[in-house]
Amino acid sequence: MLLKFTAGEKKALLSLQKKIGELRKKRGFTQDPERAMILMMEEVGEVAQQMKRLWSPNYDIYTKDKLAEELADVQFVLLGLSDLLGIKLAEALDKKTKQDAGRKWKSINNPIPLKKLHSKV
Repeated sequence: MLLKFTAGEKKALLSLQKKIGELRKKRGFTQDPERAMILMMEEVGEVAQQMKRLWSPNYDIYTKDKLAEELADVQFVLLGLSDLLGIKLAEALDKKTKQDAGRKWKSINNPIPLKKLHSKV
């Protein structure tokens, strides 16, 4: 299946990317791509920590709101990093989905079910 982005969708993502890049500058966030990458990995780790709450008895109960917050942090840093590197993420996504269109996915019919899902939301 080929995912196609409209010109409006590409424009909207590029606009968001630019706004986040500008906001990061105004807030004094790092403009070093390597440091931004490290920050993104830190945020991805926080997503993993929230996801671990789905199955580990060693953590408080999972909340969708907290996971959403962490995913937003990842998106914020990803779009900022793309802007720092001069990569138009919408165009990169479009190109990548075209490359993957003919790929055979081994896991497509073998989903791993989440055994337990708790939510305070």
